Amino acid sequence: MLAAAARGIWVVPVFLGLYWAWITHTAGHAFPVESWFYIAAAVMLLSSALTATKISVWNSWMTAQVPRRFRGRFFGIRERYRMAALIIANLIGAALVEWKPQGYRAGYALLGVFALIVAAVSTLLLWCIPASTAGSVSVPEKNTAVAGDSLLDPFRDIKFRKVLVFGALFNFAIQLAGPFFPYYFTKELNIPMSLVAIWNVVTNIGVLMAAGYLGRQIDRPDGVRRIFRVSVYLIAFSPLPYLVASAAWVKTIAPIEFLINGGAWSGFSLGLVALLFKACPPRRNVVYFAVFAAASGLAGAAASFLGGALAGWLYPWGGFRALWFVAMATRLTVIWSFSPLENNVSAGPDPRGAPPPLPTPR
Repeated sequence: MLAAAARGIWVVPVFLGLYWAWITHTAGHAFPVESWFYIAAAVMLLSSALTATKISVWNSWMTAQVPRRFRGRFFGIRERYRMAALIIANLIGAALVEWKPQGYRAGYALLGVFALIVAAVSTLLLWCIPASTAGSVSVPEKNTAVAGDSLLDPFRDIKFRKVLVFGALFNFAIQLAGPFFPYYFTKELNIPMSLVAIWNVVTNIGVLMAAGYLGRQIDRPDGVRRIFRVSVYLIAFSPLPYLVASAAWVKTIAPIEFLINGGAWSGFSLGLVALLFKACPPRRNVVYFAVFAAASGLAGAAASFLGGALAGWLYPWGGFRALWFVAMATRLTVIWSFSPLENNVSAGPDPRGAPPPLPTPR
């Protein structure tokens, strides 16, 4: 139900946009751009909240469904399928996003309708899971909060608190610059949005290529430690190539960097799986997952607002390029100061689910 609501609510901005576009075309009225964006922002906020709640419950369900001995491989393979779907979606987006017949942004409208269709099909597939399978897990006994539990309990757990602090702060460091790269590419360097969409496909290809191998490595002794360390440093240094303000340089280096970034993001996600679920007590993990998702989301939202302001403040010293440097320094500081691998958090091969999804970093 939560998945259906989170996806179905997007019907509102899509069909309002189509209706107002039709009114604009037939009656000559101005399209209410500002109103549409406010509605879309409100829908995005509500959809994100519903999705975060759904993911916490889904993670708890996966804890009991997937045997421990091959959880890394399971989630690695799952990530490969997910990336294959994203590659197809991004290729379709790259082909349609610039389509503007007679000046109308029909490409964006078609993408919105296509997204709703895919969301409906995906939701129907979820409904097809037999009730007996879902019911085979004793959720009340294993994976739900019990009497006396509190949202403050996770903060009192030292092992979980270390993972929580690192996860929230590293997401903050990622979102400080991550959301602004597409704007920088398209507005300041005049790179076509369709080309940026192709680069996103390259990122997904990197995940597709690496996820299966990294999942197998996660299941090996000390695999989490090795993969996680390399991945977070690759993510930390990912803004470095873009300190050079040249469209020609960016067009040359971006496909390579996006491919490497995809592999690094895959390793980081799978490593965070292991660290997070090692730190969560199985009987009460829903509460822990919810706290982790909330802290990461709030940190990311605060960073996005701050990043936009920093880009303006740093305009005399390079604007977005100065922001890339600040973000890189922030990521490195978080790694050096708060890495849970350096603070006695077990990193054994026990990924019990998937962490709340984070946007692919740059």
